[in-house]
Amino acid sequence: MTISKAWSWEISEDPIWDTPSEDVYYYVERWKEKGFQNILDLGCGMGRNTILFARNGFRTSGLDLSEYGVNKTRKKLDASGHAGSVVCGDINNGASGYRVEKG
Repeated sequence: MTISKAWSWEISEDPIWDTPSEDVYYYVERWKEKGFQNILDLGCGMGRNTILFARNGFRTSGLDLSEYGVNKTRKKLDASGHAGSVVCGDINNGASGYRVEKG
């Protein structure tokens, strides 16, 4: 059995983690065309893709093992004025009960 381990986002200084992944821009447009409305960002990290989806009108939810990453994502959502749900948890074992939500 694999033990899940959270990424140490608090020591990451690379600004790439604040920039959405290039391929996600394609999905934003494609999924808008298809009428999708809800996004679950598994392993959302510090929210770079979660925020992009929220800014484009999707109802977003994020899940990450890192409490630091979840809190950072929440702050970014708040600063952007967009709603979303962010939960600290393991995709293998469910949410740990730590939940941050707006909207």
